[in-house]
Amino acid sequence: MNELVVLAERCTGCETCAIVCSLSHEGRANPVESRIAVIKNERQGVNFPLVCAQCETPTCKLVCPVAAIHVERGIVRTDLTKCVGCRMCVLSCPLGATSMNSVTHQIIRCDLCDGDPLCVRFCPEDAIQYAPLDVGQAHLRRERVQNLVALLDR
Repeated sequence: MNELVVLAERCTGCETCAIVCSLSHEGRANPVESRIAVIKNERQGVNFPLVCAQCETPTCKLVCPVAAIHVERGIVRTDLTKCVGCRMCVLSCPLGATSMNSVTHQIIRCDLCDGDPLCVRFCPEDAIQYAPLDVGQAHLRRERVQNLVALLDR
């Protein structure tokens, strides 16, 4: 199984990933409708593509009052026919990677483009990669996030 790996130090904040995502899923080039958000701290010169981590035990699934969220082949999905728009999943996401589409008013999160993430293919700096899940590398990912948080806190 693969996972999205974000290399924030490579991200220039161009938002190509968000534009490609919204075009693919919504048919419009509108980063607000994207399943990936580029968090920018212009003062520190830090950019970070934020995307659903596809949690093994998703908090969003646990809090959904209508059981609209399920995991299918390692991808967290929302059954929009069941979803009542309560936004509990948005509030519970520890990364802030689940959102509501401001145009359609439906819950959106990364679905990894069903195993072929377009953000990876189109990122001009290779800041987003789709790589095999390597439990041994988990400490490196945590260290990267801690370094990023330290930069943003300055």
